[in-house]
Amino acid sequence: MKSIVIAATLLLTTAVQAEERIFFERPIFMTDKVPKSIPCERRTGLISECAVVIPAKFPAKVVNADGSGLKIVQVDTFAQILCTFGTCFDEKTQAPAGDVSRPYGAVENMASRWYVNEGMYLNQDDSGKVTAWKRGFGPKGDKYPPYAIYTEANATNITARASASNEVVKLNHPENQTYSNAEVWSVWCEAGKASCDVAGKAKDKAKLFKEMPIASWGYCQGDFCYGDESLTEVIGLNPAQHN
Repeated sequence: MKSIVIAATLLLTTAVQAEERIFFERPIFMTDKVPKSIPCERRTGLISECAVVIPAKFPAKVVNADGSGLKIVQVDTFAQILCTFGTCFDEKTQAPAGDVSRPYGAVENMASRWYVNEGMYLNQDDSGKVTAWKRGFGPKGDKYPPYAIYTEANATNITARASASNEVVKLNHPENQTYSNAEVWSVWCEAGKASCDVAGKAKDKAKLFKEMPIASWGYCQGDFCYGDESLTEVIGLNPAQHN
């Protein structure tokens, strides 16, 4: 648990930019849109890239450590790692981010720069190959744990959408669907409470559920269906729970 708290603290100075706040649910770079490992490719000189293409910024839900104060913020989905003398660190936060020694035959004190997806660390194998790994995975996953996720770390204090099941069910091929911002509901419901947060205001949960449409497609979990696989944009109620 201590390592998770440390990782969460690192997050505060990277993507969230707020003290004592953690992700409410998985941001895009912690979903399967980013693979567990990405081989690094040299671009020029001692500059390399180990990343897949995703939006440079992405809306993410963040909360206080106790689950209060839900906010939606824009988070960076890429990071720059600097390595020198065999040690790597995030250029923005100075947090440790892996171990790379003399890439491409460079002298030991020459700095190398690596562009990665957020939430990753670097590892160099015995052959000298460098790979970016998602935190929590790979040969040093224990040393670099993933960022804390409130809904996953607090099984007894989770949102209504996860109260029935943590399984995400794809409804009517959501990957082939499109939607507009007008269809997105800014809603958050905490299990055990009679009200939900709707665009920053409290609203009776029963009344809200009568007003919301039943989704005809989406990535569905608990009470809601979402328009995106990272489960950030509510587009309607889960028909499996509300029909």
